[in-house]
Amino acid sequence: MMTTGWDCPNILNLGLMRPIFSPTEFIQIKGRGTRIHKFEHKFKNDLGEEENISIDKAAFKLFDFFATCEYFEEKYQYDQVLNCCKL
Repeated sequence: MMTTGWDCPNILNLGLMRPIFSPTEFIQIKGRGTRIHKFEHKFKNDLGEEENISIDKAAFKLFDFFATCEYFEEKYQYDQVLNCCKL
């Protein structure tokens, strides 16, 4: 689902539950967690007064069950020129 253009800037946890073989897909999925977001919390204190807390998203967690991060962050050659057929 994280590859279909769904925008959820407040996401804090991403799970890679299947192998990913495309560097483009990996970057797109990882980018879902990097979206900027400000969490707004409204609550009433002990005196019954309403208070607001605003916290910027500073991090997200990526749970990787197939070593996709290891492969695309450490081993994949992004600068490699691909041989394509001539038209």
